Amino acid sequence: MQVNTLVTPNGIDLADFDEQTIQDVGMKQIDGRKRMIAVGRLDAQKGFDWLLNALRDSLLQADDWELQIVGAGPQESALKEQARQLHLVDRVQFLGRRADVPQLLTDADLFLLSSRWEGMPNAMIEAMAARLPVVATDVEGVAQLLGPHEETQLSPIGDAAEFVSRVSVLAADATLRVELGEANRARIEAHFTLDKMVRRHAKIYRCAAKSQTGMLA
Repeated sequence: MQVNTLVTPNGIDLADFDEQTIQDVGMKQIDGRKRMIAVGRLDAQKGFDWLLNALRDSLLQADDWELQIVGAGPQESALKEQARQLHLVDRVQFLGRRADVPQLLTDADLFLLSSRWEGMPNAMIEAMAARLPVVATDVEGVAQLLGPHEETQLSPIGDAAEFVSRVSVLAADATLRVELGEANRARIEAHFTLDKMVRRHAKIYRCAAKSQTGMLA
């Protein structure tokens, strides 16, 4: 029996991100620092422990950059202690669970995804919708999200040197950050909006109903 498979990627409503963009034009870097941001549960899956180790030297050497980690979870205390031991207390902010993630993403300059595994990371979809460039580990769904723009934004899982290299390139090139951010936003608009997700679900239901009708005929 032939089995047809239909895949429905995640999708988001862009309205929240458009509102923040309008409100916050010209408001970035008011404290003199640019911001890398990572969003997710503070547990092993998201790889924040790996991220802190990987970025330690870069963050200590870059007075004009800081890292914000948004989320809560069982590794919170351990990650804060790790940051202290790595002398990153002045470079890393743990913001906890927040209801204003679109605002935080809009205010940031670079999104980091350090996950060890994923399905399709919603946090990265939101970052791309907020016109952020990204550096992400090559976990499930990420290459599909980035499409033709993966070359400068995708890093092999566990390859700290390559990850940091890609972060360094983007941190040093504001024009490239803007170009990739706009390309990422266009990618979300074309393929990963809420209405497109709903239409894909509807197609699955129609195919399922047609298949069921055929079986009963």
